[in-house]
Amino acid sequence: GVEPEASLLDAAVEAFGGRAAQAQAGVRRAFAEGEAGVAAVRASGLHLGRLRRAGALMAQGTDPKIAAKAVGVFWKQEREFLRQARVWTLFELDKVQPDVLEADRACKTSGAPDNLLAERLLMSIAGRAKRLGL
Repeated sequence: GVEPEASLLDAAVEAFGGRAAQAQAGVRRAFAEGEAGVAAVRASGLHLGRLRRAGALMAQGTDPKIAAKAVGVFWKQEREFLRQARVWTLFELDKVQPDVLEADRACKTSGAPDNLLAERLLMSIAGRAKRLGL
């Protein structure tokens, strides 16, 4: 139901926030609750999309809090989202997008364990976030 999906979204937020251990724990919790790797990749793509849309709004001069609200960020997650949105520039998000698309394709076609592919994607994103200063 809702809990595994929430765990995947939390894992994506943690990864984009540079917290690899928390992202890994969240995705493994979701897998234990029956979610598939492709759903974890999708959650990462959704969060990336929100960061991209908010970044585009902020680049046009929109107040960050208004941008976060416009992309559907829940008020309890606003602080963390804004922390990430300030660091993940559109340029940096463009570097991650191909990785997300490749992981999605690989989960659906390669025959490799999709849980491992998704976990590797999250660890890669968390590593990039760390290098960006998150």
